Amino acid sequence: MTMIVVKGRDEQGRRINSMDFEKMVRKAAAESTHLILESYGQHNIGLRLQRQDGLQIEVKGPSGQRLGCMGMPGTSIVCHGATSDDVGYLNIGAEITVLGDATNGACNAMAMGKVYIKGSIGARGLTMTKWNPDYDKPQLWVLGSTGDSFANSTAAVLLWSAASIRRIRRMSPAIGPCVGMVGGLIYFRGKTDGSYAKNNARLDKPNDEQWQWLMDRMGPFLAKIGSPDTLAALSVREEWQVLVSITPQERALMFAGPLPMAEFREKFWKNAFGGGDPLRDIAPGLDRSPIDAIVSGDLRRNKPYWANCEWQPPVPTTVRSIFRPWTDCVLSGRGGSTRRMRCCLDIPRCPPWSAEPYVPISVWKTVPGKVWTARSTFRFLGVPSAILRPRLQPNPSARRLQ
Repeated sequence: MTMIVVKGRDEQGRRINSMDFEKMVRKAAAESTHLILESYGQHNIGLRLQRQDGLQIEVKGPSGQRLGCMGMPGTSIVCHGATSDDVGYLNIGAEITVLGDATNGACNAMAMGKVYIKGSIGARGLTMTKWNPDYDKPQLWVLGSTGDSFANSTAAVLLWSAASIRRIRRMSPAIGPCVGMVGGLIYFRGKTDGSYAKNNARLDKPNDEQWQWLMDRMGPFLAKIGSPDTLAALSVREEWQVLVSITPQERALMFAGPLPMAEFREKFWKNAFGGGDPLRDIAPGLDRSPIDAIVSGDLRRNKPYWANCEWQPPVPTTVRSIFRPWTDCVLSGRGGSTRRMRCCLDIPRCPPWSAEPYVPISVWKTVPGKVWTARSTFRFLGVPSAILRPRLQPNPSARRLQ
């Protein structure tokens, strides 16, 4: 099959959008095993592309985000330059080579495959990776340095990084790596400032098996990125360190629960207060014996108070029908005059033909037979009416519980 070139700009030099460009690439991948993409910032290059006899893709031009995302086994992608965010995102078997730098989010959620970076990567690289034991572990190789929050929440991944060969001042891995790391191994050359998550990863020197694994694969990696002359400088074992994920059994020994109170008192409390008594100067004779959680007598913290029959609760509408509709009311008129009347507590139950004068009132606080006092008067259908409230007296039968 012949090599096919797919251009990212039309005949007028305008950029082709990512969706149309992907359709053109898929059509070309169905006809050839070797594609050259002259991209112009298109996203998702190499998305789910695969052929039975293999597929080789070369990207010559600015590539957008998610280069090689969801890469399939048997597919090889080479980017001749730098790339944008999320290279190798959700990769499940493709081999991706970037002959330049990669920005943030490299190899996020990758499950299988290999990603080779000739330059450096940004923050949040190699996070949320996963691994199926039936397949090979995913690998990320970086010749330069890594950014912040590297390898957080990662599982069973292999990283190789040689930051010091490029004389980058920032350490590799960078600030806050390995938070939530549950599996995998990180090789790096250089120093660390100790900011990695010590409850998730352990700093160590590579053993014989780990070192042999690294040496067997370092040469092919350097050949792919075009830097075979650096092999001798990168083969000094004393310059390399590894970050190994801590197993659940090791983590259980590191943290077995909260600090016991007796241990906290001996290690911290007494040292902070010169014997453990913050009131030793102002109350030397104070009883300092322990206080139980449930106590009585003078040490009782909360004493309940039974306020029974002291306040009249509101009467719901559903309960209003159980009261008799008539009660005695005392209305205060102008000039201090008073008048005792029969008041209707439930207007629908008051017969309109009643011979007795009555006052329809709003029932929200009432008791049958209670004497009410008018708070204000107004006219309602030509009959003096009032908003009433009861005259409440303290209940002598109520008592406080000691």
